[in-house]
Amino acid sequence: MTNMRAILYIYLTIQLKSMSSITKRDIKFFFIGLITMFLIEVIFDWEGAIKSFKQGFNEGYYVTRK
Repeated sequence: MTNMRAILYIYLTIQLKSMSSITKRDIKFFFIGLITMFLIEVIFDWEGAIKSFKQGFNEGYYVTRK
């Protein structure tokens, strides 16, 4: 999640320097880009994504059951 924050910070910093205000269009396309990159990552590493999801779910489940 820290990578997403860093990307957001860099993007907004660049936008603020070049624009006086951020429009709804800028925000919409930024989030569309984030979602697209997330989907590309999940599609190309499907097995890793499933493995990580199951591992995280199981660890969270067993921690809350203690």
